[in-house]
Amino acid sequence: MAQVRQENEKFQDGQISCYSEHGLKAVKTMGGSVGFVDLPQDSATQDLLEKAAADCNARFPLPQHLADKTLTDTAYQRMLDTRACIVAHGFDVSEPPTFDTWKDSDWQSAWNPYAELVNATNSLAKDKLFALANACPQSGPNFEVLAPTGDS
Repeated sequence: MAQVRQENEKFQDGQISCYSEHGLKAVKTMGGSVGFVDLPQDSATQDLLEKAAADCNARFPLPQHLADKTLTDTAYQRMLDTRACIVAHGFDVSEPPTFDTWKDSDWQSAWNPYAELVNATNSLAKDKLFALANACPQSGPNFEVLAPTGDS
């Protein structure tokens, strides 16, 4: 958990600093990524965002644990560690599927203790969820959101 938290913080701090160089205010978001608050939806801002995203994503790429969309035994172990951390913080999350069941899933629908927690509670305050995500960062399949790169 500590290494994942450090990698997330380094990535987020780099992205926020880079976007600031482009005149955009980025903020830390749940899942180890960054987002934007009150970003105008005009074409000039969108063009600036695409240019900035290309630069910032090249200079500060996603940490490997977020970029890897492969359901490996290492990624599965990180999910187990995340689950254990969530449980240690007082939340109930069911037992995970077996590794074979998990790896046979599509990475977008693979079991994730956060998805289960959010779906089960629906009442977990955003600030508590954000604090939990900082204490128990996700890796692998998660709820991250990246700025557009202009190539999709």
